[in-house]
This record gives sequence, structure tokens and C-alpha cells, in this order.
Amino acid sequence: MSVKYSSERREFLKNICKAGMLIPFASQFLPGGRVMAQGQGVRRLITIYYPNGAVLNRWHPKTIGRLSTRSNLNYALEPLQKFADRMITFRNLSTKGHGGSSSHPEAAGRVLSGGGSGVESYDVAIARQLGASSKLKYFHTGLFTRYNNGKDYLPFRDENGQSILPEDDPQKVLGLLFGSGAGGSNSKKDLQILEVIGDDLAKLRRIDLNSSVNKKIDAHEQALNYLEGLISNNLSASSSCRPLTVMPSMSENRRENNEKAEALVDAQFENIVAAFKCDLSAVASFQFMAAQDESLYINFDSIKTELDAADGGGFGSNKKWWNQNLSHSSSHEASGVFAVQNRWYNMMVAKLCEKMDAVADPLGGGSLLDTSTILVFSENGQSANHGMEDVAWYLMGGSNGAFDMGKVLDVRAKGSSDFLWELGRGMGLNWSRFGNSSSGIPGLYS
Repeated sequence: MSVKYSSERREFLKNICKAGMLIPFASQFLPGGRVMAQGQGVRRLITIYYPNGAVLNRWHPKTIGRLSTRSNLNYALEPLQKFADRMITFRNLSTKGHGGSSSHPEAAGRVLSGGGSGVESYDVAIARQLGASSKLKYFHTGLFTRYNNGKDYLPFRDENGQSILPEDDPQKVLGLLFGSGAGGSNSKKDLQILEVIGDDLAKLRRIDLNSSVNKKIDAHEQALNYLEGLISNNLSASSSCRPLTVMPSMSENRRENNEKAEALVDAQFENIVAAFKCDLSAVASFQFMAAQDESLYINFDSIKTELDAADGGGFGSNKKWWNQNLSHSSSHEASGVFAVQNRWYNMMVAKLCEKMDAVADPLGGGSLLDTSTILVFSENGQSANHGMEDVAWYLMGGSNGAFDMGKVLDVRAKGSSDFLWELGRGMGLNWSRFGNSSSGIPGLYS
């Protein structure tokens, strides 16, 4: 039999609700204990790092206040125009005293850890709640992070405060997510247990319940819907969960990898969306290279014309710029070429938003983008002087209604640790502080 019956199913739900059995029963199947938190707080977090700061006068919006899909975002953020109503970009956010430094490695290793050295980063701390019982509490992907200057230049830290080196190869990330037999015998056993319990409990006597309890039953019914869907997805993971695109892989030849850099980013984002869709993890991180790095040529076809214009026509089809030359040398003059590179990062983030917006959240409430939060950050503010003031950080996604999205928020020199602490509150965490935080950020909530 199937548990998808009508009147008998209702009886089953009433009795299991009355007995208080659904939550512990469902927790055997659902990662993270998130069955009863479907409508509360951010469900998933993606943290995206880009290196070496930004050309701030080409990045920040010119005004403070509401954003919409009709807003005129500044040059670097313009690729995100379509999603501006699900965006908060910050003005006057500071990393000074919160891990910021004129040293790339020091700043990279501390800003996401609340200013502390050798301390776990924010994404890992969040994963203790959001991803506690997932197949993967968290996972880290990247683009050319393994061509870096050393682990000191990486922003993510594990529970022991050690640097995390993200996996650059999309095929290896795919294997990490789906390589251990998703949809195997355990999923079939889970479905059989559901059927047996449903069959037995549906035979219990009818119980008249008041309206408040009936509302709880409705919530339980939604949870059971999700539970069944998740198990069914697991049974056919190879077709319904895995990314449908052909995954490119890293080559031993760096030039070949540079030529397919955009395809590698796209594939990594496909992996993240698949992990969320299949509930394999609730916390993912992505890293564009490392601070002060020389890993990437950037004259991709998507921005080659703009690079050539920014360089006064001298960029050309053969000339290749290393990331280090742009963000560390040219950026010291807030170069137009580096502003194009800033724009490229956000072009890639826009692709991730499109992918997430095209997939319904299996828990309901809209798309994966509607119920998730994406944090985009760098270790520096103004690239030209390794600045710590008015850093170019932003949030994307609907946040499941937790935050008042669609605006430029002036935080008036509040610290980045204060912001991270406040962000944790929106994810249901009862932290008394995070890192060097001293207070929250007004204006973040709806």
C-alpha cells in the first residue's frame, strides 16, 4: 500500500500527532531535524568569497533605500538587476577590528571568523545547526583555489580553525555528493517503514480534535509530504537529483583550465543546487581563487569587449591578464579593468541565482532562491589600498522571509562581526555573540 491515501491518511496523521510521534519518527529520515521548521528562518546558506576587494565607486549603489528589479544598480552589481528585490547590499560596513587588515592573508583568514585567528569560519559554525544531520554538514567548492599562495590566503576554517582547501574539480564534488549509492536499499527500507506504520496507525480510532490541533496536523501533513518526496527522490537520485549537465573536469594543463573557467564555475553551481534539491546539505561555500593569487586569466569571451574598452583598446585577443596583476597592481589605482573583473564575479553569482530560482524548494515556500541566503564577501574593501571601510558585501535570496530584502542598507560603520551575528539570528541561532561582535545590525529584519 501507499501512505498517500485520503481519509485513512488523515486518521493516521491525527493519531500520530495526538501521540506526539511524528517528530521523532520523521527525524530518523530527515537531515538536520528541519521538518518542523519549514516556515521559520533561512533554510540554506551559500557563502561566496571573491578576492582582493572591489573598485567601490563602480560597485556601490548611488543611493540608500529600496531596491527593485527596475532599480539602476552600479556597474559591478548590474548583472544582479533581475534579483534586486531579493538583495541587500550594504554601505559603510567595516571589517576594522573584525579581522580586517592591510595584509591579504591576515584579513582573508579572519574576516569570516569574526576577527579571530585560528577560529572556525562563519559557514562552518552555521552548519552545526542547519546541516547537523545532513549527509554533509557543509562542503566547499571553488575555482582555482589550489593554485594559491598557501593556505594562509584561504578564508574558510574548519571546527579546529584549520584552513579549508575547497575542491576545484566539479566531477570530484559530484562524486562527493552522489558517489556513495544514493537511492539504495536504505531509502527503500525507509519507504517500507513508512508504509507499515501508516497502515497500522491508520486503523486506530477516530479522534475529534479542536481547530488549533488541526492546524498542527496540517503542518504535520506538509512534513509527511516532504518526507515521502525526499525518499522518492532518493530512490531515483540518479535521474532526479544529480545535475543533468555534463560535468567538466580539471585538466593538468593550466591554460586549458583557464579556457573553461566559466564552465567550471557553472558546474560547481550545478552541484550546489543539486545538493540543496536533494537535501544532501544545507550549507555550501564557493571560493573564487585565493587572495593575492595568480591563478586565472580573465579575458573570457563574456567580458573581453569590456576589458578591451577599459584598457583603452589595448587588451586584445592575445593579451592575458593574471588575477594578481589586476587586483593587486592595477587595482591599486582602482582600475577600470579590475572593475570589469568585479562585474564578472557578479555575473557568475547571477547564474547561480537563476539556477536556484528555477528549482522549487521541496519544503515549499517558493524556489530554492526564495528560501535560501547567499552571502558574498571579500577580505578587503577598496582594492586600491586594502581598505577596511565600506566593504563590498551583499546578501542574495528571499531568506524564507527572515530578512527585509530589496534594499541598500547603511549600517553606519557597524562591524562585519556584528552583521554575521545578526545574520545568525535570522537562521534561528541563539548566539550571544559571534567573534568580535558587540551588537546587531538595525534594519536587517522585515
